[in-house]
Amino acid sequence: MEHKHKWKILSLSANMRNMENKPLATKTEVGISLLLSLFFIIFLWSFWSKDVFALGINFALYLASVTLFFVSRLRKNLKYSTSDLAWIIPLLLLSLSFALYENPFFKACCLLAFPIVLSLFYSYAWVDKKKEIDWDGLFIAKIIKHVFSFFTFLITSARLSFNAIYDKEKTKRGMVKRILIGLALLLFSLLIIVPFLSSADPLFAQKLKPFYDAIIDILSASIVAKIIVFIVLSIGTLASLLAWGRSQELQALRKKRIETW
Repeated sequence: MEHKHKWKILSLSANMRNMENKPLATKTEVGISLLLSLFFIIFLWSFWSKDVFALGINFALYLASVTLFFVSRLRKNLKYSTSDLAWIIPLLLLSLSFALYENPFFKACCLLAFPIVLSLFYSYAWVDKKKEIDWDGLFIAKIIKHVFSFFTFLITSARLSFNAIYDKEKTKRGMVKRILIGLALLLFSLLIIVPFLSSADPLFAQKLKPFYDAIIDILSASIVAKIIVFIVLSIGTLASLLAWGRSQELQALRKKRIETW
């Protein structure tokens, strides 16, 4: 009996270690988050300057890809059931609507509805015994709280994204240090030394102008803005996946029938 008790303790501790060692997200999931953000930057940038009319086929593909990406994590963790089609199909139809309809009011409504539907029902999909859930005020409050746990995963998502791009085991600190010093010297030269020499020697300024203009274009506000949006969108997508795509400690609130005699 004592040996059996020890075996149970060892088994439980092994399971705990497996849970702790299990990564929050695979490299594939991090990579897909980066690719989706890159797709947005390339094909959907500055749509806000053209109003919602610019949200067409490209945006439909983007939203459909995000939906299928989230569903793939659900299936991989064996949380998917046929009842989830009740929210997956409407999300795909919302995505498709951007390619089919040109009504600006309808597109604006769909744009607001998509993240709300995705966050609420995707979080619900991870609840154990979800078919026994009673959608009362208490359960909805717990789901909303679970949705807002997104903010607690932002730092973790940033670290995962950074580690996917920068592998500490394969990159030497000395090399990184030299690269950073080189970039700092380049910026110092472009911002201080080159303008000073150009003002003193017009011929030098004329010969260096094409190269200098190309560098300035790369460092333009538009490029910087795209990089910032790419980083924010990548971290936000991964944080949403991690926050909403995890098993919840929500107890199934079974419906209670009151019998009257």
